[in-house]
Amino acid sequence: MTDEISKYFKKMRRSFSHFIILSILNSGDAEIHGYELKKRIEAEFGDTKEFFETDSSIYPVLTDLKKKGLLDFHERIVSGRTQKQYFITDRGKELLPEMERQYMFFNSKIRMFFSGLAEKGLKVSFHVNLDELEGNLDNKLLNLTLYDLRQKISELPTKEMKLKYISIIYDKIGMLQAEIKKIEKSLKSVL
Repeated sequence: MTDEISKYFKKMRRSFSHFIILSILNSGDAEIHGYELKKRIEAEFGDTKEFFETDSSIYPVLTDLKKKGLLDFHERIVSGRTQKQYFITDRGKELLPEMERQYMFFNSKIRMFFSGLAEKGLKVSFHVNLDELEGNLDNKLLNLTLYDLRQKISELPTKEMKLKYISIIYDKIGMLQAEIKKIEKSLKSVL
Protein backbone atom coordinates (compact mmCIF):
# COMPACT_ATOMS: atom_id res chain seq x y z
CA MET A 1 0.00 0.00 0.00
CA THR A 2 1.41 3.41 -0.91
CA ASP A 3 2.08 6.00 1.79
CA GLU A 4 -0.70 8.23 0.46
CA ILE A 5 -3.29 5.45 0.62
CA SER A 6 -1.98 4.32 3.99
CA LYS A 7 -2.38 7.86 5.39
CA TYR A 8 -5.90 8.11 3.98
CA PHE A 9 -7.04 4.87 5.59
CA LYS A 10 -5.28 5.78 8.82
CA LYS A 11 -7.51 8.87 9.00
CA MET A 12 -10.61 6.76 8.32
CA ARG A 13 -9.66 4.22 11.00
CA ARG A 14 -8.94 6.99 13.48
CA SER A 15 -12.33 8.56 12.79
CA PHE A 16 -14.05 5.21 13.23
CA SER A 17 -12.11 4.58 16.44
CA HIS A 18 -13.65 7.79 17.89
CA PHE A 19 -17.08 6.32 17.30
CA ILE A 20 -16.14 2.90 18.73
CA ILE A 21 -14.64 4.40 21.89
CA LEU A 22 -17.66 6.60 22.56
CA SER A 23 -20.02 3.68 21.93
CA ILE A 24 -18.16 1.50 24.42
CA LEU A 25 -18.06 4.27 27.02
CA ASN A 26 -21.77 4.88 26.55
CA SER A 27 -22.84 1.25 26.80
CA GLY A 28 -20.58 -0.11 29.50
CA ASP A 29 -19.16 0.91 32.82
CA ALA A 30 -19.45 4.53 33.87
CA GLU A 31 -15.66 4.88 33.84
CA ILE A 32 -12.90 2.80 32.27
CA HIS A 33 -9.15 3.19 31.90
CA GLY A 34 -7.38 3.20 28.52
CA TYR A 35 -5.95 -0.30 28.73
CA GLU A 36 -9.33 -1.81 29.63
CA LEU A 37 -10.94 0.17 26.81
CA LYS A 38 -8.40 -1.28 24.38
CA LYS A 39 -9.17 -4.78 25.71
CA ARG A 40 -12.91 -4.22 25.12
CA ILE A 41 -12.23 -3.15 21.54
CA GLU A 42 -10.05 -6.24 21.15
CA ALA A 43 -12.89 -8.42 22.49
CA GLU A 44 -15.32 -6.95 19.94
CA PHE A 45 -13.02 -6.94 16.90
CA GLY A 46 -10.40 -9.57 17.71
CA ASP A 47 -7.51 -7.21 17.03
CA THR A 48 -6.99 -3.52 17.66
CA LYS A 49 -4.34 -3.16 14.95
CA GLU A 50 -7.10 -2.11 12.55
CA PHE A 51 -7.67 0.99 14.67
CA PHE A 52 -4.45 1.56 16.58
CA GLU A 53 -0.98 0.96 15.15
CA THR A 54 0.54 0.33 18.56
CA ASP A 55 -0.76 -0.49 22.02
CA SER A 56 -0.28 3.11 23.13
CA SER A 57 -1.81 4.81 20.08
CA ILE A 58 -5.26 4.69 21.70
CA TYR A 59 -4.16 7.51 24.01
CA PRO A 60 -3.85 10.24 21.32
CA VAL A 61 -7.40 9.32 20.24
CA LEU A 62 -8.61 9.65 23.84
CA THR A 63 -6.84 13.03 24.08
CA ASP A 64 -8.49 14.16 20.85
CA LEU A 65 -11.94 13.13 22.12
CA LYS A 66 -11.28 15.01 25.37
CA LYS A 67 -10.28 18.16 23.46
CA LYS A 68 -13.56 17.92 21.54
CA GLY A 69 -15.46 17.65 24.82
CA LEU A 70 -16.84 14.20 24.01
CA LEU A 71 -15.17 12.41 26.89
CA ASP A 72 -13.38 13.31 30.09
CA PHE A 73 -11.50 11.49 32.82
CA HIS A 74 -10.92 11.31 36.55
CA GLU A 75 -7.51 10.45 37.91
CA ARG A 76 -7.34 7.69 40.49
CA ILE A 77 -4.49 6.13 42.37
CA VAL A 78 -4.43 2.37 41.78
CA SER A 79 -1.60 0.31 43.32
CA GLY A 80 0.41 3.49 43.84
CA ARG A 81 0.05 4.61 40.21
CA THR A 82 -2.08 7.37 38.75
CA GLN A 83 -4.67 5.96 36.37
CA LYS A 84 -7.06 7.92 34.16
CA GLN A 85 -10.64 6.64 34.25
CA TYR A 86 -12.42 7.81 31.09
CA PHE A 87 -16.14 8.50 30.76
CA ILE A 88 -18.41 9.89 28.06
CA THR A 89 -19.61 13.47 28.60
CA ASP A 90 -23.14 14.75 28.14
CA ARG A 91 -21.99 16.30 24.85
CA GLY A 92 -20.62 12.90 23.77
CA LYS A 93 -23.93 11.25 24.67
CA GLU A 94 -25.78 13.93 22.74
CA LEU A 95 -23.68 13.54 19.58
CA LEU A 96 -23.32 9.75 19.63
CA PRO A 97 -26.75 8.94 18.08
CA GLU A 98 -26.00 11.27 15.16
CA MET A 99 -22.53 9.74 14.78
CA GLU A 100 -24.17 6.31 14.73
CA ARG A 101 -26.72 7.42 12.15
CA GLN A 102 -23.99 8.91 9.95
CA TYR A 103 -21.86 5.80 10.29
CA MET A 104 -24.79 3.53 9.36
CA PHE A 105 -25.69 5.74 6.40
CA PHE A 106 -22.11 5.98 5.12
CA ASN A 107 -21.47 2.28 5.68
CA SER A 108 -24.62 1.25 3.81
CA LYS A 109 -23.82 3.57 0.88
CA ILE A 110 -20.27 2.26 0.59
CA ARG A 111 -21.49 -1.34 0.75
CA MET A 112 -24.15 -0.63 -1.87
CA PHE A 113 -21.58 0.96 -4.15
CA PHE A 114 -19.09 -1.87 -3.88
CA SER A 115 -21.78 -4.54 -4.07
CA GLY A 116 -23.05 -3.13 -7.33
CA LEU A 117 -26.31 -2.04 -5.73
CA ALA A 118 -26.13 1.62 -6.58
CA GLU A 119 -29.19 2.62 -8.61
CA LYS A 120 -27.79 1.62 -11.99
CA GLY A 121 -26.15 -1.50 -10.60
CA LEU A 122 -29.36 -2.59 -8.90
CA LYS A 123 -31.17 -2.71 -12.23
CA VAL A 124 -28.37 -4.62 -13.96
CA SER A 125 -27.88 -6.98 -11.03
CA PHE A 126 -31.62 -7.60 -10.71
CA HIS A 127 -31.99 -8.56 -14.38
CA VAL A 128 -28.99 -10.87 -14.22
CA ASN A 129 -30.39 -12.53 -11.11
CA LEU A 130 -33.79 -13.02 -12.76
CA ASP A 131 -32.08 -14.73 -15.69
CA GLU A 132 -30.21 -17.00 -13.27
CA LEU A 133 -33.43 -17.88 -11.47
CA GLU A 134 -35.46 -18.64 -14.59
CA GLY A 135 -36.26 -22.37 -14.61
CA ASN A 136 -34.20 -22.88 -11.45
CA LEU A 137 -36.28 -21.64 -8.54
CA ASP A 138 -34.11 -22.81 -5.69
CA ASN A 139 -32.94 -20.68 -2.79
CA LYS A 140 -29.28 -20.20 -3.78
CA LEU A 141 -29.68 -16.49 -4.41
CA LEU A 142 -31.73 -16.03 -1.25
CA ASN A 143 -29.21 -18.00 0.81
CA LEU A 144 -26.36 -15.90 -0.56
CA THR A 145 -28.26 -12.76 0.34
CA LEU A 146 -28.99 -14.05 3.85
CA TYR A 147 -25.35 -15.03 4.29
CA ASP A 148 -24.25 -11.52 3.26
CA LEU A 149 -26.85 -10.01 5.59
CA ARG A 150 -25.68 -12.11 8.55
CA GLN A 151 -22.08 -11.18 7.74
CA LYS A 152 -22.89 -7.46 7.62
CA ILE A 153 -24.78 -7.61 10.90
CA SER A 154 -21.97 -9.52 12.61
CA GLU A 155 -19.50 -6.80 11.56
CA LEU A 156 -21.38 -4.05 13.41
CA PRO A 157 -19.66 -3.12 16.68
CA THR A 158 -22.55 -2.98 19.15
CA LYS A 159 -25.79 -4.85 19.83
CA GLU A 160 -27.72 -1.57 19.55
CA MET A 161 -26.31 -0.94 16.06
CA LYS A 162 -27.14 -4.50 15.01
CA LEU A 163 -30.76 -4.08 16.15
CA LYS A 164 -31.03 -0.68 14.46
CA TYR A 165 -29.63 -2.15 11.23
CA ILE A 166 -32.22 -4.95 11.38
CA SER A 167 -34.95 -2.34 11.90
CA ILE A 168 -33.73 -0.44 8.83
CA ILE A 169 -33.79 -3.67 6.84
CA TYR A 170 -37.40 -4.31 7.87
CA ASP A 171 -38.29 -0.81 6.66
CA LYS A 172 -36.51 -1.38 3.33
CA ILE A 173 -38.25 -4.75 2.88
CA GLY A 174 -41.60 -3.06 3.50
CA MET A 175 -40.84 -0.42 0.87
CA LEU A 176 -39.67 -3.10 -1.56
CA GLN A 177 -42.86 -5.13 -0.99
CA ALA A 178 -44.97 -2.05 -1.66
CA GLU A 179 -43.09 -1.42 -4.92
CA ILE A 180 -43.44 -5.06 -6.00
CA LYS A 181 -47.20 -4.90 -5.33
CA LYS A 182 -47.45 -1.75 -7.47
CA ILE A 183 -45.59 -3.48 -10.31
CA GLU A 184 -47.74 -6.59 -9.94
CA LYS A 185 -50.94 -4.50 -9.97
CA SER A 186 -49.73 -2.61 -13.02
CA LEU A 187 -48.94 -5.86 -14.84
CA LYS A 188 -52.31 -7.38 -13.95
CA SER A 189 -54.17 -4.31 -15.20
CA VAL A 190 -52.38 -4.59 -18.56
CA LEU A 191 -53.33 -8.26 -18.93
